[in-house]
Amino acid sequence: LGDCGREFRKLIYDIYSPYKISNNDMNNFRLLDQFLRNKSNLNFIGYITFNYDCYLEDALNAERRQFKYIDRNSYTEGKDHSVIPKGLLHGGIPIVKLHGSLNWNEKRKGDFYKIDYRLPYLKEFQICPKYADDYNWDQPAIIPPTIFKQEINDDSRIEHNLTQTILQQWRTAITMLTLADKIIFVGYSFPISDFHSKRIFQIANMIRRIEFKKQVADILYCVGPSNDKCYKTTCREKVADIFENVSSDDIIFGFDDLLKSEKLK
Repeated sequence: LGDCGREFRKLIYDIYSPYKISNNDMNNFRLLDQFLRNKSNLNFIGYITFNYDCYLEDALNAERRQFKYIDRNSYTEGKDHSVIPKGLLHGGIPIVKLHGSLNWNEKRKGDFYKIDYRLPYLKEFQICPKYADDYNWDQPAIIPPTIFKQEINDDSRIEHNLTQTILQQWRTAITMLTLADKIIFVGYSFPISDFHSKRIFQIANMIRRIEFKKQVADILYCVGPSNDKCYKTTCREKVADIFENVSSDDIIFGFDDLLKSEKLK
């Protein structure tokens, strides 16, 4: 619950950085993006992820898809919520990483401090934490998985570069969810303990109702494969708690089945 130590960041790096992806393997992330790219009637595609790893980036990179990260100065908000901000439209597909990313290098060398987003992307750019002393270090720009998320909730850090970077991810996510006509969830479990995450969906829904007089976008929710009736009921209840009018047809069990489903088409 308290401040996360350096060992925790190193543990996250050790667990999530050594993922494997084959350039010859048409993995599901890549197939989903190909499907979306071939839909000529889409005005905008964007990705929001809670993951620290760069598996999604690797999948898009293999397809030579130009993508971009959202930094603290990105123009991703506007007074008119019915218009897609220029900071989202231009320069590539936005990948919003709500917990930061293992390839974002937060570094300090004496008085010099910055966050480097390491583009163009390479898997080798993931940052293994290194600490020479309190004024010389490199670490991935992430917020570890704690309940309070003090990196963005501690008012004393409001001007901190990491705090501003992460808060910009969350603000951008709200903008994207507000504008979206269709939202596809893949593998997100809507954990009860993560009330911060639930809040961004609720805020986006509220803006839609107030400004657009519209209900939430069409939802397609892909979860892990299971034939358990209780599991299916729980999944539907979790989504329905945030989004109205979610039916059983809006939930698909298994990423492979999502890609083959008529509902996705």
